[in-house]
Amino acid sequence: DQYHAEYERLPVPASASHGKDWDTNSSAEENLISILKGRDADANLKAIDFLGDIKDAKQDGGKLLNGVILTATTMALVDPWGHPYLIRLDGDRDGAVTDPADPSKRLPRTALVWSAGKDGDPETWEDNVGSWTTEP
Repeated sequence: DQYHAEYERLPVPASASHGKDWDTNSSAEENLISILKGRDADANLKAIDFLGDIKDAKQDGGKLLNGVILTATTMALVDPWGHPYLIRLDGDRDGAVTDPADPSKRLPRTALVWSAGKDGDPETWEDNVGSWTTEP
């Protein structure tokens, strides 16, 4: 929402299609975290850090968990189980997106962020946690 207020548009993930809402994630390939942290000068001309202080991912059994994964050229954000966060953006700019937990509902939001939970399966909502929900 802060990026939208500053630039009057949403950050565009690498996989975005024009004219519809965008389902993406916080992986390095999608480039959203780099944009929102001010590291992509083309998409964030003012180099504003919209995410603030986010801790680095911690190594646990050969896997990086719960934080930012930074390389010389990319940036990603993973949940406590090492999975990228899932993101839905209002790419068609109609002021709402479909609720991933209940596709029969539309939510008046420009962005939704959620974790697929411990099982890593976004379809099993018993352990998923979303930015628009108060509990899994």
